[in-house]
Amino acid sequence: MPLRINKFARFTDTVDGHTFTYVGKLTALKPMIEMDTGSFIITCPQEDLPLFSSATKPKNWKPRKAVSVKRPKIKKTAPTKSAPKSATTGSKRDLVERLVVGTPNLSRKEHIAMVVTRIGMTPAGASTYVSGARKMLTSACAVADKIRKNS
Repeated sequence: MPLRINKFARFTDTVDGHTFTYVGKLTALKPMIEMDTGSFIITCPQEDLPLFSSATKPKNWKPRKAVSVKRPKIKKTAPTKSAPKSATTGSKRDLVERLVVGTPNLSRKEHIAMVVTRIGMTPAGASTYVSGARKMLTSACAVADKIRKNS
């Protein structure tokens, strides 16, 4: 029986004195011979055609699952409320530092809420910038105190 694509075949070969046999479904005959064993694909040149013979479908044979690359789904999000244009001139760091320096007696939570509403940042981003500005403020105050004590 001649070998045909989508028909089952048996591949038998001997390497280093060990004979091995695989049964699978032929997926291509030209330019290379390809056979799906259900676990892997065997690819051979045309010269190896005599190593193949027709076979019947094994009882538990399942085709190898094709691997497909899916495009990631892009979630549509609602637009965020933007801050007034006048409040957002300058870098975020500068704006946050100005707000923190201008209101040094507020708590961390109050500073974050103010940055979220006035500059239009997310709470996570505001938290990062506020902590940096508060560190800068405390180190600047410490330096100022040392200068006052030494003079």
